[in-house]
Amino acid sequence: MDAPPSRWLCDLRSRRVAGRIFWRWCRVPAGRRARHPSTITAFSVLLACSAKPRQPDPNRLPSVIDETSGIELDATLPGGLWVHGDSGTDPVLFAVNAGGELDARVEIQDASARDWEDLTWTPEFLALGDFGNNFSRRRHLKVHLLARAELEAKPERLAPVRSIEFRYPDQDAFPPAQLNFDAEALVWARGRLWIFTKHRADTQTTLYRFGDLERTNQVLERVSQFDVDGARHPYGGMVSGADVDDNESRLALLTYHALFIFPLDPTRSDDLLYAQPIRVEFVGGELAQVEGVVFQGEEVLIANEAGHVFRLPIAGLEDGGHFDGTTLRPPRAD
Repeated sequence: MDAPPSRWLCDLRSRRVAGRIFWRWCRVPAGRRARHPSTITAFSVLLACSAKPRQPDPNRLPSVIDETSGIELDATLPGGLWVHGDSGTDPVLFAVNAGGELDARVEIQDASARDWEDLTWTPEFLALGDFGNNFSRRRHLKVHLLARAELEAKPERLAPVRSIEFRYPDQDAFPPAQLNFDAEALVWARGRLWIFTKHRADTQTTLYRFGDLERTNQVLERVSQFDVDGARHPYGGMVSGADVDDNESRLALLTYHALFIFPLDPTRSDDLLYAQPIRVEFVGGELAQVEGVVFQGEEVLIANEAGHVFRLPIAGLEDGGHFDGTTLRPPRAD
């Protein structure tokens, strides 16, 4: 891409528009020019085009992405990401390069974005989760499977190979008394898809496991629970994203108040939450509402709803600590 779309607009389309407005303005009697609509429009176009274009920034996602939610690596771009927006946005995946510039826009057909929340790679697919469920009322939760090879070609439009509709085995009311069936975190590990719930009645998350991806209607398997704490935080206890590294040796579990890194034993495939995690507490207000997390090389990338990307080095995480969006500091003494 030679220039961002905003630059193309000012260099081409807006110059043509401004030219037409100028000739129309010239035909307006001199005494009426100051308040004529064409004068106001012309000045608006010139002001917009004189504004300095947004410079590439690896720590900012393009503004076209409304309410950043899920993020995943883009294997076709070194340092690149696939990103999607939150509920109510268009059903579109965005490819973003390492400089924070838009590389491609892929419209996902036959898959309305009711409440997309997370995405993760499997060997064959990009799994895209439409399972946001704030008030635990939804009966038709889905994961869309997009063919990896076709998506990486970055067509303008792409339909899922199939969609898996699922439900939780322990939900029998819509809504239930306890609103614990929202979810924003999806990972692939040990040959399965796993989902972590976002509770509103307590500070737990529940881990569920999918069956065979060929099955388009599933009742998930309830596996385990973990208390993410954070009761003192306004949104404590709410899991907002997850990722497993390429070697399937670590799980990152993101909440609004902290990041948990779980070691994964390659000999175990029955659970992902059995070990004691490393905890990195978020401090200050810089990170705000964090929504997406992904391992990228020697860093953990964390994206918030406003499109800011924070980079947490993996080296030095052994003891956990406190992260303000820029610096990781040692744990505070009790």
